[in-house]
Amino acid sequence: MQPIDLSSMRVIDLSQNWDMNTPGFATYEGPTIKWIKRVAFDKVGGQFISSTLHVGTHLDAPRHFITNGQDIGSIPLDKLVGPGVVVDLESLGIGDYDIYTSAHFEEWERKTGLHIQPRDIVVVHTGYHKYYPSNWYGESEPDETR
Repeated sequence: MQPIDLSSMRVIDLSQNWDMNTPGFATYEGPTIKWIKRVAFDKVGGQFISSTLHVGTHLDAPRHFITNGQDIGSIPLDKLVGPGVVVDLESLGIGDYDIYTSAHFEEWERKTGLHIQPRDIVVVHTGYHKYYPSNWYGESEPDETR
C-alpha cells in the first residue's frame, strides 16, 4: 500500500454521534453503556459497551452482501481514503426514500458540470441526516434494506 498524502485533501467526517441514545437497526436495541468501575468521577473508569450491528455510522464489508466478499479487516485503507465527490441529490428534489438510478447521477453531472471519475469515493447526500436520530430510516420504510 502506498502512503497517502493528506496535506492536499479535505477530510470530511461523516460520522454521527454514538451514545446511549443512538437508535438501533430497525427493531433492534440501541447501544448500552455500563460503568463497571469508577476511580474518579469523569476522569478514570472502566465501561462495558455492547451493541448490535448496524448501529450508528458504520461501514458494511462486501462480505455482508457478497458470499465470498472481503471482511472489514481485509479492506485496505487506501480503498477508504482518497479522492471523492459529494453527489447532492437533495438539491435535485429527489426524495429521501427514492430509489437512485444512474439517470439521477447523470442529471447531477449535467447540472453541476462535475464528473464522477473511476475509483472516486462517492458520497450521496440525500438530506436524510436532518431526521437523525428521531426518525431512523428502517422504522418508516417497508424495506429497510433498500
